[in-house]
Amino acid sequence: MNWITPFFTAILSGLAGWLIADLRSLSKKYIESQKTNATEADAIKDGVRCLLHSKLFDFYAEYKDTPTLPTQTWKEIDRVYEAYHALDGNGTGSRIYEALKTKPLEPEDK
Repeated sequence: MNWITPFFTAILSGLAGWLIADLRSLSKKYIESQKTNATEADAIKDGVRCLLHSKLFDFYAEYKDTPTLPTQTWKEIDRVYEAYHALDGNGTGSRIYEALKTKPLEPEDK
């Protein structure tokens, strides 16, 4: 009976060590996963911001020489700009938006 106590102590110590090592490994994997997810999210955000910026430039190229803007087009420009601005777009997109904003809207057909 005297040998049982050290035997169980050794087994429990080994199990505890294995559990601690496994938890550390899982923790490292989780942290690496979170860093990867954050990097991917930043890349997606940058890509969407770039596409919205490009869309604002497209609107400007199409309507810079026209005297008025169709109402529906203005609504779309406004939505694109709001999304662009929410993603921390820079000043060039804002300048394009402000330039387009000065144009009067076409009268709506009744």
